[in-house]
Amino acid sequence: MVAGDTCLVRAGAYRETVTPRHSGTASAPITFRPYKSDRVTVTGTDLVTEWRRYRGHIYHARTRANPHLWADQVFVDSTMMNPAGWPDPGRDLMHPLNATAGVSTTATMICDPHLAVFPIGFWTGAIVHIQSGYGWYANTATIARSGPSKTGGCPASSGYVSFPRLAAIAGDPSEPWAYDPIVGNPYRLVVTQSRAAALRVMRPGQSFYRGGYLYLWYLWTPGRYESRGPCRRHERARPRLRPQ
Repeated sequence: MVAGDTCLVRAGAYRETVTPRHSGTASAPITFRPYKSDRVTVTGTDLVTEWRRYRGHIYHARTRANPHLWADQVFVDSTMMNPAGWPDPGRDLMHPLNATAGVSTTATMICDPHLAVFPIGFWTGAIVHIQSGYGWYANTATIARSGPSKTGGCPASSGYVSFPRLAAIAGDPSEPWAYDPIVGNPYRLVVTQSRAAALRVMRPGQSFYRGGYLYLWYLWTPGRYESRGPCRRHERARPRLRPQ
């Protein structure tokens, strides 16, 4: 194909990568469009098959690892699933459900009475996502310690997660107050550390977990599929590229 050409695409779902050998121009672009009224879907997803029941309504499957990718997204019949975590953000990601940093929260520790139900070390190694400080920045960090309470830190009735100072992670030590968590900041935790933790916090019909470099997926199937499992429909993983 050369500048000015048009490619008519027949009906179907296309997952492959297409790289034109030649480029179009502003005045003569290369155009891809459906053939007549055909319905065409161009998707970056791959089918995940051979699901097996793990327990209850949770199924698992294995896929090949891609060393160039660092995270994935799972779709069930075009519905996006959420990574296993707490609290589950729900379906509306523009208005997600979050937890709230409580009294005695510091620059390196979130206190929250709702965390008291999790045992010591449960969240260690997980990822915290927090709209910290005055809400100017959304930050992430790996949790170094966690537990139902901490002497000299959180109130006895609270749980906690601790992590490195966010300003240092962001490489902006000049304004640490803009990054430091304060009481009332929204946050949530995402499981990356273990299958056991993921299975505890997975939500019915909307959660998935990928087990490390082995790419062993766990999925709690949506209710309409619980009786027959995911093997009779498409489960798709959309890879996300690491930003450069």
